[in-house]
Amino acid sequence: MVAASLSGLVAIFTSAMIYVDTRRWFWSPQLAFVKFYGTMFLLGGAGTATFGAWLGANPVAQTMGLAALLVQAALLFGRSQAITATCGIVTVLITNLR
Repeated sequence: MVAASLSGLVAIFTSAMIYVDTRRWFWSPQLAFVKFYGTMFLLGGAGTATFGAWLGANPVAQTMGLAALLVQAALLFGRSQAITATCGIVTVLITNLR
């Protein structure tokens, strides 16, 4: 199980590096790794909550559901900050072109 977990983490790292290699601002290493590993935690928490509820382990399901909700909120906040920063850069570029 440890080997499967480690290979999954390496696979996510490799997938994120494909996007980082494009050298676009939106796929900078800081943003790409947060997006990829954040999605891993989100899907892991939501999946565990779903299976926990299905199996009748309600305390586990509630805890993991709350964890998935918090991860989703953090990802949305991070994405809104990135969009705000991008809009500011675009505004500066347009102003300098005039």
